Amino acid sequence: MATMTDEIDLTESIPDVSPCKTCTISTLRSNAHSSHIRKGELPLELVHSDVLGPFRIGYNGARYIVTFLCDATQLSEVYYIKSKGEVFDCFRHFKAQYERPGRTIRRLRTDNGGEYSSLEMQRYLFAHGIIPEFTVPGNPQQNGTAEKFGHILWSRAKTLLKHSGLDFIYWPELVKTSNYLRMRTSHSRLPGTPYEAWYNSKPHYRHLRTPGTKCCFLERLRNKQTDNATEAILLGYEGDHIYRLLTKSGSIVRASTVIFAAEKRDLEDVGDTSPAKRTCNQPVLDL
Repeated sequence: MATMTDEIDLTESIPDVSPCKTCTISTLRSNAHSSHIRKGELPLELVHSDVLGPFRIGYNGARYIVTFLCDATQLSEVYYIKSKGEVFDCFRHFKAQYERPGRTIRRLRTDNGGEYSSLEMQRYLFAHGIIPEFTVPGNPQQNGTAEKFGHILWSRAKTLLKHSGLDFIYWPELVKTSNYLRMRTSHSRLPGTPYEAWYNSKPHYRHLRTPGTKCCFLERLRNKQTDNATEAILLGYEGDHIYRLLTKSGSIVRASTVIFAAEKRDLEDVGDTSPAKRTCNQPVLDL
């Protein structure tokens, strides 16, 4: 611009002046975070938490997801809830379920939501020596670990819903299934899986099947004249020996004796190995 006008001398250096107040108010943006927060060195020393939602109401009335993630071991737990007022109860359950001697929660990192900053929650944290670490309002990147975990969890749940063909109202079950599979999947911050880092033993994989797979499960017989098995669809897992299944009537049941469609063979086909009669193996879910 110095060559565009003769009326103002723009070749002289501009003196140092304080920032324009108007420009500061109008254009100030959050600074990039050049360093990470202090990591948790011990199991449960630092726990990240976040609430996702609201989502479309699930089959059980759930609208939100609350997540808890151990920074050191990547142990994760999820709860589906009807309102944010249930977050406090979920945290108490998580603490009671996983805390052990030498594994206690010392820091809880969350956003500044009212479900975490309530007086009831603050009193509980103070009584148990837990330091709350709140993010600054409008800076979700300060709780980036929990935000990223929630995004990955929900993306996997949506993928399982679409692949299985189940109605969207069953998203709470698929969220729990996604977390179950994540605990048994290798993690970049760990030499193995979160399951192994927390339990100090390798997880089992033989029981895994794709959600939405048709199956038959053994029901408790009340009438010997009825069939032994009932048809259902796989939703998820409770541990390594119990499946959660959706029956044709729309009810969700728990069963341990289950034969999946890929393992099922009609009686007349037994012994026949021709290509037309051979049953294909059901692929295990690609993690």
